[in-house]
Amino acid sequence: EAAHGLARAMRCATDKVDGGVMPISCVAKSPAAARRPLSSIYYGLDNGDIRVWRVDGDSELDVITLRDERHQHPAQVSTILVLDGQEDDGQSTIASGPSLITAGGREKLLGQASNNIFQWDLQFGLVVARYVGHTGWVRCMAASSGYLFSGSCDGSIRRWRVQQTSARAEAEAMVVHADHFFTIWPERVESVEALQAFDPLRSSWIRGLAVSDDCRMLFSAGNDCTLRRWDGESGAAHGVYLDHSNKVTCVALPRGNSPLFVFSGSNDGFILQWSIATGQVIARIEC
Repeated sequence: EAAHGLARAMRCATDKVDGGVMPISCVAKSPAAARRPLSSIYYGLDNGDIRVWRVDGDSELDVITLRDERHQHPAQVSTILVLDGQEDDGQSTIASGPSLITAGGREKLLGQASNNIFQWDLQFGLVVARYVGHTGWVRCMAASSGYLFSGSCDGSIRRWRVQQTSARAEAEAMVVHADHFFTIWPERVESVEALQAFDPLRSSWIRGLAVSDDCRMLFSAGNDCTLRRWDGESGAAHGVYLDHSNKVTCVALPRGNSPLFVFSGSNDGFILQWSIATGQVIARIEC
């Protein structure tokens, strides 16, 4: 049902805005892993709008726009996450409830204001938290064990403690700062120096993130042709996986605390399956 819902959402690669057509840049479905006929599909547009498409089985109920006049993305919404409600563990300061995390920006938009990550309360349709700190376009996010990870064109991965949504509307959105961040751009990998020389300003861009259920294993996909493994708790680098010949644009991990494999996709036209233990490619699909 989840895949069916996403497939129907992806049929429409554009949406109408003021009589024109606006490209859809990202999509997510809630509830993320439930087989229910009634669901909501969230999608971001190139102009910064966020829309909610509610469907019941094969019937469309309505389409609404999430809008908080205080907080808006100034440009493309590049990534969306739907988070279920969480139990209060004493570290998050807002009560339990489902929420939506959105991020975006543009390469030419500089400064934190254009690269904020917003957390939306779905009950009130308002931004309840702003995750601030990135100085470049936020391209990807992943979440697990109460933490949010974000990757950006500023060459950094930042880790944030996810705030929980409220039982009431808050007057002001909470400002959240990363509790840890690590960067890839100072480290140069010898085998991809040619690409870095060809496009040095973009070689540190991070395009994809995936994290294990226990948060100990984090992978990043980057413009420097590499797939990188990190410790999601300490930020320590645990390896660089080299085989792609062009930008690595996405990465996926199987569910679980200790997955054996990781998958990556690249502009070189290949999907690779890697052994996490050895860092070797064990399967290759040409697209």
